[in-house]
Amino acid sequence: MDYYDELAHPRTAALRRASEALLAGWIKGNLRQLRRVLEVGAGRGVDLSEVSGSAAVVVGLDHSMAMLHASSPRSWTSAVHADAGAMPFLGGSFDLIVASLGAPFNALPFWLEARRLVVPAGCVLLTGPGWAWAEQDRAGTATGIASFDAAGSLVEVPSLVWPQADQERLVAEAGLRIVAQDSASATVGGARAVVELYVATI
Repeated sequence: MDYYDELAHPRTAALRRASEALLAGWIKGNLRQLRRVLEVGAGRGVDLSEVSGSAAVVVGLDHSMAMLHASSPRSWTSAVHADAGAMPFLGGSFDLIVASLGAPFNALPFWLEARRLVVPAGCVLLTGPGWAWAEQDRAGTATGIASFDAAGSLVEVPSLVWPQADQERLVAEAGLRIVAQDSASATVGGARAVVELYVATI
């Protein structure tokens, strides 16, 4: 079951829609002449084709082979099966690293890898459920586990959503700094979701 399906899972579909809007708007408005782009957690993530058209290399990475196979054809030049906390690339390989709805791996191992892989003038974009929205949606348990129904079975996935101050400390511990933040909401089938965007650089 695709948990971004608008009919079966309007809440997660709304999260994806808000994330796409934030990322597309920020990239189009702030970045030029991209050469190498990495999308982490890429399986069924966002379609970067419109905003990464100038990049010579666009790599999609996901820890789930099934999610990579399920991805729609888009602008990737390659797809890599690997963990977000141990990515098989040389340091300084990417101008832009994008993690749409990256809450499952929003922890120090990912941010350390992002710091290692991004060029000095590059940036890292991560979106995830807004803290206040997640607290309300998950009855006071924003950080930990998100659950949804898939064909009658309860599926639980890691969801590391932090208050802003904690997110800033996490990113700083990896040697990066947050230089911009934004948020957006979307509604699908009556379900509303709020997503936050963090932009980090060296």
